[in-house]
Amino acid sequence: MNKDNSRVPVAILSCFLIAFILQGVLKLSGIFIFEKALNWQIFNIIDNSKILECIYYSFIVFINVYFLSFALTSKPYSNKWYHYLILLIVSFGSTTIKNLITFTNQIYIVFDVLVYIIIPFIINLTTDKCNKILKNDIFGIIVTLALNIMMYFCYIGLGYWSNLLTSILLIEPIFLASSTFFLIRLEMYIGLVTFMLSMNVVIKEIIEMRNLNLPVDIATDEAKIEELESLKKGK
Repeated sequence: MNKDNSRVPVAILSCFLIAFILQGVLKLSGIFIFEKALNWQIFNIIDNSKILECIYYSFIVFINVYFLSFALTSKPYSNKWYHYLILLIVSFGSTTIKNLITFTNQIYIVFDVLVYIIIPFIINLTTDKCNKILKNDIFGIIVTLALNIMMYFCYIGLGYWSNLLTSILLIEPIFLASSTFFLIRLEMYIGLVTFMLSMNVVIKEIIEMRNLNLPVDIATDEAKIEELESLKKGK
């Protein structure tokens, strides 16, 4: 990234950080900017259709997993098409199965572990080496898995924070089984974006510092060939 664009990620991060803080302040002040949206007809249509409801909540799950998957990289996206395919299959597959079949709480926890820990872990392991700070050795794998577990608890914490702010409101939307949950818990998703972008910036800085400390090979290919030839002749 050139110097002209080096501050763009930080600028975007600042916007989301301000939005996250502002959303919390507004709710603590009793101001709910999406209160009118609770009665939007579009959400009634979604809630009355199993197919639309499945698509809607699959999209929300996709957003959550996306942010968690690219939080441990230097870029908030991937150049590998199969990463997005994995996210789509897991998001839509897990949501569809949970909507069609009723499971015990233990099985729902297994789904959460698969979607929010295992999938981000796999995507991070298959990310290009230049975009991450940990290698795929035993140490790197263990630390990466531990970080993915930590990020899952951060996700749960953001959900708790959002529910806590929402429960202060008299309308008690925390108990609504409605697709308006996305708007009600907006600060949670803003928080996920903020978390991902901040990790991207930190990891990028670490990679750049590490690259600066690496020895620079200034020898040309011709010089290397000549050196090899001289070594052979010396033998």
